[in-house]
Amino acid sequence: MSTSVPPRVLAGGNAVVVRQEMADRRLAVIDIEGCWEAQLHGEGERGCHLTTGTLAGFLGCLADYPVAVMEIECSVGGNARCRFLAGNADMLEHAYERVQRGEQWETIGAGEF
Repeated sequence: MSTSVPPRVLAGGNAVVVRQEMADRRLAVIDIEGCWEAQLHGEGERGCHLTTGTLAGFLGCLADYPVAVMEIECSVGGNARCRFLAGNADMLEHAYERVQRGEQWETIGAGEF
């Protein structure tokens, strides 16, 4: 049975959603609503670095190969959630370069890897 609603996991009272919505499904998208790390940031601080590293370690253990993670949205900047991309190092390096050039993260992947 397939469903269009991504699975939601509650972690520390916050919703964590993991899905693959990229065109070729080789990068995972992880959304964390109410990220604890973002809530601790003060004026001018951004980025959930500890959460990024924790996700990379956890997903790498599950996948049994190194997984790279990049935060692409942070709730500190007014977004509804913190959003991360996860994949192998080559995929994330390619995604990072394209985001730096101003491309939308949703367009990354379409048969390129």
